[in-house]
Amino acid sequence: MPRQPDPSWRDGMRSVHPDEFDSLKALIGDVFFPGLIDIQPHAFNLENLRHLRVVVKDGEVVSHFGTIRREASIFGCDVRVASLGGVATSGAHRGQGYATALLQDTIRACREDGVDYMMVSGYRKMYHRHGCRRVGRDWVFEVTAEQASDFDDAGLSIAPATQDDVAVIAALYRREAVRWLRPPSDFAQGIDGYSWNRPARTLLIRQGDIPMGFVVLQKAQEKDEGRVRLLDYAGERMALVGALGKLVQGYDLQVLSLYAMGWDTVFRDLLAARRLAGRPTNT
Repeated sequence: MPRQPDPSWRDGMRSVHPDEFDSLKALIGDVFFPGLIDIQPHAFNLENLRHLRVVVKDGEVVSHFGTIRREASIFGCDVRVASLGGVATSGAHRGQGYATALLQDTIRACREDGVDYMMVSGYRKMYHRHGCRRVGRDWVFEVTAEQASDFDDAGLSIAPATQDDVAVIAALYRREAVRWLRPPSDFAQGIDGYSWNRPARTLLIRQGDIPMGFVVLQKAQEKDEGRVRLLDYAGERMALVGALGKLVQGYDLQVLSLYAMGWDTVFRDLLAARRLAGRPTNT
């Protein structure tokens, strides 16, 4: 009888293999929530396998550190960024140093690949020990239902985007002074899918027939109690400000929060001119 191959030959720390996706999916679903991999196709795909670093023990994926490598443009200067996420270790294998080893391995791989900096989702002391810091001074604003009429300009319309609008959305985004270099699939996923792991819909803002901007709005769920976030946006800032009230009223929201980067003084000044105060936050 032929000898069966021993699966342990593939144990250790390395990139995930295609036939281990089910094991990785089970780990991510157990640590976070079932189906997380399915709503992050930009991260969990065959082209990104080498950037999904795992520890495999007895043929099972027990720890994972994932990155997405993207270029960004900052006032015309191109930088290479690694966004870190999906960090997970199964309960039975915690306390063995797997996460620390994977973080060190990921930092090594990023340096070898010419990554300029790494963005980390969430805070852990482990990240701080390895040099990660909260940086920048950005701003968070909130528009309440009572303030909505102050942000509802005449002449603007807002309507759900469709897959046919992806090229228009991408063109609006390319005008941003600070932006990711995104593939069309990023925009397509947010049309009526997910953004930042949240159910989302993309809406186009028009003045007459002219596209002025777009927003990616978090879909309200019962647990949100009418408080949702603007997950992404691009376009003419005056139009964006003038459409915020339409979002609040049109989707029966209590509070709409939005994030403004520190460089975007025009956006901040327009919001402040309508008596909206922001609170500082890190990048």
